[in-house]
Amino acid sequence: MSSTTPVRSFDAVSDVAVMAERFAREPAFADSTDWSRLEIPRVLPFRDGFVVQYVAPKSTGGQTMVWGELGVTSGKPFDSNRCVRFEDLDLSVPVFPHDPDLGDLDRLFDRAGGERLAEMLGWGVGADPQCTVLAYRLRRRCVVRWEAKSGDAVAVKMVRRRKLASLVARHALAVAASGRSATLAVPRILAVDEGVGFCVMEWMPGTTLHDLGDDPSAVEAHRLAGASLCDLHRGEADGLDTVDHVGEMTG
Repeated sequence: MSSTTPVRSFDAVSDVAVMAERFAREPAFADSTDWSRLEIPRVLPFRDGFVVQYVAPKSTGGQTMVWGELGVTSGKPFDSNRCVRFEDLDLSVPVFPHDPDLGDLDRLFDRAGGERLAEMLGWGVGADPQCTVLAYRLRRRCVVRWEAKSGDAVAVKMVRRRKLASLVARHALAVAASGRSATLAVPRILAVDEGVGFCVMEWMPGTTLHDLGDDPSAVEAHRLAGASLCDLHRGEADGLDTVDHVGEMTG
């Protein structure tokens, strides 16, 4: 734990009851989110502090997912107009989709962004695509699903711009590995936007291992996932960025 992070703050920001009450009182989060059912799935070391993930269901369907930074003093600052600061806890919680390291993340969610994506994919006028967040890590990456009225769907992954080329290169190697594997399926990249920093991939329906959990009936699925991972590890990795666990936590 950072020497500058008080133990009481760490305990508080990772306490479901405490944070449910604090979020429920904040006007910035006064939407349809049921904070009484708050979950805190992850607390991770990050730079000179920690990042904390908060997830709660919405009464209208779906969920609210936000991240907070505890005791982090480095990196691009948050916009004070789009961030809730709990001074007594030394916790900053940006209001999604504000993310200073993913500067154009907003464009994945506004109407203009949806229309631009529909044009890129040839969905035509009136596609009226709807966006759903699949995964998000503050300052790192965001994965969303866009679905048109026709049912056509894609996955869009945004990363920091300087990481996009590496992402595309890794994906190409994964596609090559899938051609040699009996178990590995990798979605094709349909488009890349270097200016904004995202790639568009074909949508592959199915159930994630996370959703399967430890269900005994999922043993075979986990075995196949392990075999697929082995196939990936056998692939070439020349020229790719290397990141160890320290770099993942502190970069």
